[in-house]
Formats: sequence, C-alpha cells, structure tokens
Amino acid sequence: MISWRIDLRPKEYFAFLLVLETSVFGVFMSLDLLLFFLFFELELLPMFLLISIWGSGERRHYSALKFVLYTIFGSAFMLVGFLVLGVAADSFDFRDIRDSDLANTVIPLQIVFAFILLAFSVKLPVVPLHPWLPDAHTDAPTAVSVLLAGVLLKMGGYGIIRLVFTLMPDVAADANVNVDANLILTKWITIRGVHNYHPRHLVEALDFVYRNRGVFPFNELVNGRFSLDDLDTAFKQAAERQVLRAAIVP
Repeated sequence: MISWRIDLRPKEYFAFLLVLETSVFGVFMSLDLLLFFLFFELELLPMFLLISIWGSGERRHYSALKFVLYTIFGSAFMLVGFLVLGVAADSFDFRDIRDSDLANTVIPLQIVFAFILLAFSVKLPVVPLHPWLPDAHTDAPTAVSVLLAGVLLKMGGYGIIRLVFTLMPDVAADANVNVDANLILTKWITIRGVHNYHPRHLVEALDFVYRNRGVFPFNELVNGRFSLDDLDTAFKQAAERQVLRAAIVP
C-alpha cells in the first residue's frame, strides 16, 4: 500500500520488489553457505534498480552505486571465509561445519572470523563501514527504505549470530569483540540535521542516532549476558525509528 503512488513502470517496480523480498527469504531460510551467499548477493540487483530508477533526488544513482560497491567489498571477504570453512569441513552445510573440527583450515580461523565479521559489519552497518546507509535511506523509495531498515540491515546481525558466533564460538569468545559507535560523529550529524531542518539531513541524523543506540554488544552475546530484555529493547527502538522516519519524510 505504501507504493500506491508509483506511476513510473509499476509492473517492473513491483517485480523487482518481489525479487528483493525473495532474496531476503532465501537468506533467512538457507542452511548452506553457498546458497546463503547466493541469496545475499541476489538482493543487490533489485536494490540498485529500485533506488536508481524509482528513488528521489539527483543523487539516487550515486547512492545506489555506493550501496552496491560497499556490499560487494564486504561480500568478497565473506566468500573467501565461506570457501575456507566449506573446504575444511568438506561440506557447506551449517550443521556439518558446526560439528566439524576447524583446526586445520587453509587460512587461520581467526582471519576467517575477521573476514566474515567484516562482511556482516558492512551490512549491519558498523562505524566506520556505514557511509552508504544515509544515502541509500534518503534516496530510496519509501517502501524500499522501510525494507532496508526493517529487514535488509538485520541480515547483517543475523549473519553475525547465525554464522560467525555459531560456527566459530571459540574464536568469537577469544576475540571478545565489542564495537562502540563514534559519538562525536553522531552528535555532529544530529546537530547538522536539526540546524538545517531538511528532511534528508534529519533522516541522516535519525539513522546515526539509532545506529549508535543499536550498536550490538558482541561480547555480551558470546559470554551469555544478552537477555530477552535487550532483545525487547532492540525491537522497540526499531519500531520507534520507523515511526519517526515516517513522520519526517514528506
């Protein structure tokens, strides 16, 4: 219903939107690393076309290309990590890799961990791998922007929990990863958005504020301190963010 005002090539628009949704379903339903990677990359094409053709503003082509390049950059590291895990376990099935002895990988497991974590950090995204996000949010059609915030970004968090921590728990525990957002950058972009009072800048500010509030405490999950209350708070923040964004965007 949010796309009822789309007049430019509506058949192609909704076709690409369905392809995007299909790729998202594939990511969350895959139990094979190669299939996961295939669906993870499949969403790039419809996202690029939806933003560059049906997006708003003169920067939509730039924003779409920026999104694709950042994701491909992270995916290159992800593919290397997946291949190393698959070869070491002689299978690309999540369950087989989880139950396998990964001590004798071609590349040290710590590097594989870093490669896959980097890829999902781009998608999440984590500072300083986040510059594509404000542009993609502000220039994408409203429905695509909602999908991006509500579903696509969560693919990064899902990948970290489902693959990075599940397949390499010992490495994750040893790494004791804890990511902190850049508070100075968050405050600056917020002040900029409020001072100029432009919808684009306010959306950027909103993205940065909630990106800082929603930074995932990786070490708490590894050490078993992540509770259902934390999950409930995360869901409430996500809903609050979408309501505020809908109120800001004209």
